[in-house]
Amino acid sequence: MESMKSSLRKIKEKLKEFHRSLYSVNTRLDWMYEKAKEDKKKAEDLAKEIISKLNDGKSFDDVKEEYKD
Repeated sequence: MESMKSSLRKIKEKLKEFHRSLYSVNTRLDWMYEKAKEDKKKAEDLAKEIISKLNDGKSFDDVKEEYKD
């Protein structure tokens, strides 16, 4: 009976470790998803800004020079 309790304790501890690992992975994935959304928004905003400048009559070379770095 005691060995069974010991085995159950070990299993519970392994389940707790597994749960902590899943939580950690989930947290990282959430962060990566939010970062990707921000990056996408920045890229879209930049594209809109460039297109707007081109539509306002700036030459492609002038716009390209602005965003060189």
